[in-house]
Order: sequence, then C-alpha cells, then structure tokens
Amino acid sequence: MGFDQAALAESSGISRKTISLIEVDAREKIDQRRKEVLSKLRKHLEDDLDVQFFFATEKSGEGVRLTRARRESPKRPR
Repeated sequence: MGFDQAALAESSGISRKTISLIEVDAREKIDQRRKEVLSKLRKHLEDDLDVQFFFATEKSGEGVRLTRARRESPKRPR
C-alpha cells in the first residue's frame, strides 16, 4: 500500500513496536489484549484504508484486497 510500519502506527494509533510484533507472531492462541489490538487494527484497515479481508471457505482460501482505488496515501510521519 506504499507505507511502512511507522505510517501505519501513526494512522491507526497503535505503536510501531506492536505492529512489528504482530507481523512476526505466529502463535495460534491469542489473549484478550491482543484480540483487542488486532480488532482495532482490522477496523482501521477496513474503514479508513479500504482493505477487505476474506476468510477461507469450502470454495476459496483466505485473502486480502483493496476494495477500491485509494485516492491518496495516509499521512506519513515527519
């Protein structure tokens, strides 16, 4: 999408360190605090950045796509 962890952190209100940890965390069990952070990040991606998540079904796998062409990039930190 053309921006890095720092820009995503600023636009979502989630720390860059937390975003970095989310990217490398492969645990299957997720505690309540982590669920809340992931929910906040997902809501931001869907509502503000036009990202659509697809979950696996019998006919297709999971995935992510932009729902429409983005008009402008999120504001980047200076």
